[in-house]
Amino acid sequence: MRKAVKIVTGVILLGISTFYLLGVCLVAKDARKDASYSLRSWLQPEYLGCEYAGRHVEIAGNEEQAEEGYVFYRMDFRLENLSSVAYNGDFGYLITVNGADYRDVGRILSVPGYDPTGNTSGIYNKVSPILPGKTQMDLIYYVEVQEGAGELTLMYYPAWSEDKIPLGTVKL
Repeated sequence: MRKAVKIVTGVILLGISTFYLLGVCLVAKDARKDASYSLRSWLQPEYLGCEYAGRHVEIAGNEEQAEEGYVFYRMDFRLENLSSVAYNGDFGYLITVNGADYRDVGRILSVPGYDPTGNTSGIYNKVSPILPGKTQMDLIYYVEVQEGAGELTLMYYPAWSEDKIPLGTVKL
């Protein structure tokens, strides 16, 4: 009788252990799946400087002229992808430039065709820009600013669902 009780107790404990082990495996599998869905690129911008560019600028072979009462300023930024996931998207919407009045800033033009790998042909010219993980690149904006505007505020939008992050203020 004693041997039978030990066998039954052992089988019950083995069943409970198997049940818990299976539960741990399922939780780990779900956690891994959730983590893979939440992986995304994380860009950190840095404002490098601003310089007066005049009423006419040439961007990728096209000459742009500022509207009457406006001039262009060239603004340089550095984007660093801190994650290991590549960023696929448009760089023109990441950083916004605002003035004290809504009329202070006209158009914001960015230089198209970024390729951080230095490749001048191939798929980078045919698909949206890409910034591989753990790399950085320089981003150039030409901002049309109303003559007489005093300062501009720079903001970074990491994602549509996240709050904006101030990058600083530019005195003109």
